[in-house]
Amino acid sequence: MRKEELSPVIVVIFTGVILLFVAFYLTLLRVDAYLQNSAIDACASFSKFEKTDKGQSAVISYPIKDVYQECLIKKGL
Repeated sequence: MRKEELSPVIVVIFTGVILLFVAFYLTLLRVDAYLQNSAIDACASFSKFEKTDKGQSAVISYPIKDVYQECLIKKGL
């Protein structure tokens, strides 16, 4: 192949590699966000206080703020 024929092939390969790295990076960002949300959800479910309202037969959940904050600190958030 001549130099003029290789140039478009190199551009296509280079573009593909860049797109592959961008896709990988965006996937890592999504996984990181998912793990953070999972940690927050686990802390929220761990540190809740439930109270039953007898008038309406409803269960009301309140967070225990100090336990919730301690859990978040332990998980590095």
